[in-house]
Amino acid sequence: MGDLRRRQARFFMNDIIKSINDVANQIFQFILALLPDSPFRNISFGKEFDYWLGVLNYYVPFNSMVIIAGSWIACIAVYYMYQLILRKVSAIN
Repeated sequence: MGDLRRRQARFFMNDIIKSINDVANQIFQFILALLPDSPFRNISFGKEFDYWLGVLNYYVPFNSMVIIAGSWIACIAVYYMYQLILRKVSAIN
């Protein structure tokens, strides 16, 4: 009898969590529907610009620079968050 009640309670909690997840998903989808499409999706430049961008990209690797800069910013953000948490718990001054 006790095992049956525990199983029913577990299914009840799973239903509640699933309902909360569904509502959160609907709210998130509604918010995303309000946002405009990307203005950069259909951007195009002339053939001459594409050629010179390719030449410039050979000497200055923009793709690698963006990846490295993004990684660096993420590391700095983690460091500052760690520092903020330690200050809140008064572990450091």
